[in-house]
Amino acid sequence: MKFKALLLIIIISAIVLSYLPKSEQQLFHAVGGFVRDSDGNGINNVVVYIKNLDKNITKTAITQTGEQGKGAYTTLFLENEFDWGDTLYVEAKKGALYGNNSTVFIDTG
Repeated sequence: MKFKALLLIIIISAIVLSYLPKSEQQLFHAVGGFVRDSDGNGINNVVVYIKNLDKNITKTAITQTGEQGKGAYTTLFLENEFDWGDTLYVEAKKGALYGNNSTVFIDTG
């Protein structure tokens, strides 16, 4: 795929928040999504920064390679690193390419 820095826009799809049930061993929540180009294709090896703006905590992920996980990323937030309703800001960077998005932690469980 040809990358044209001025024409290519990295978009971050809606962030999916997977609620993991509370237990003594599972006190975290997974946050993930996809990084895609303007044609909707997943982009591999993109650095993704996920920041909780309310708590000033930043996590870093790199999008997966391979056809099944192409452009996908996941990171974990500990239970004390967020509250429902906190705002997440997500940035994706690869060379001169850049995209961002924001959303709110929601309980999907």
